[in-house]
Amino acid sequence: MQVNHLAPLLLTNELLPSLRAGEGTIIFTSSMAAFQGSIDLSDLGKEKRWTSFGAYGAAKLANIVTARAMLRRYGPEGINTASFHPGVVATSFGSSAGLFVKLFYGSGLGKRLMRTPAQGADTLVWLATTKPGVDWKAGGYYTERQLKDPPKQALDDAFGDRFLSASELLIR
Repeated sequence: MQVNHLAPLLLTNELLPSLRAGEGTIIFTSSMAAFQGSIDLSDLGKEKRWTSFGAYGAAKLANIVTARAMLRRYGPEGINTASFHPGVVATSFGSSAGLFVKLFYGSGLGKRLMRTPAQGADTLVWLATTKPGVDWKAGGYYTERQLKDPPKQALDDAFGDRFLSASELLIR
């Protein structure tokens, strides 16, 4: 949660004056793991039921929730947001993960099924270089340049607003 959600949120908050001045766009990197994640406002650090994949999924869900909440908060000021899943990218991501992930990332089959870093960046580059409201829907969650339904918990706007406020308390 700290690396995948709170650190980018802190940077984003520091950049808000510039984003407001230039009607900026905030793009959050998520993952399909978000569909396996859940966020408990009373246990953001997953101290009660921690697993590495559960924590990763919660952090990636947090990025989708935050993109939607920040659009509600800052959209009227001209700031747009989006979140995206880059796909399974051939990086060193799985080198310190659980056995299954490590085996997949290290196998020949896994490497043939994974995207190159350039392929994984395609949707990010597309979101960053095209126009929200014209080429893509602000606040949306994207995979392969396609708008997808986000996880159910991300659709709860009241929860999203509470979660963003709780996250901001943690980065003060």
